[in-house]
Amino acid sequence: MSNWLQTYFYNVLSLGWSGDLGWSQAIFETLYMTGASAILGGALGLLLGTGLVITPINGLIPHP
Repeated sequence: MSNWLQTYFYNVLSLGWSGDLGWSQAIFETLYMTGASAILGGALGLLLGTGLVITPINGLIPHP
């Protein structure tokens, strides 16, 4: 596996885990972006879904 990485992705092994361009920083940024978008999308989806359930003609607050 290591030989395959060195052959085709030589810059991946040279970056390593530490530093500003390391794997740990990249993994953290990926999880941060994914988590932030999931929370934002979930909150907006919850608001929109609640509005759609509450406002039909026979709902709690009917919208004409």
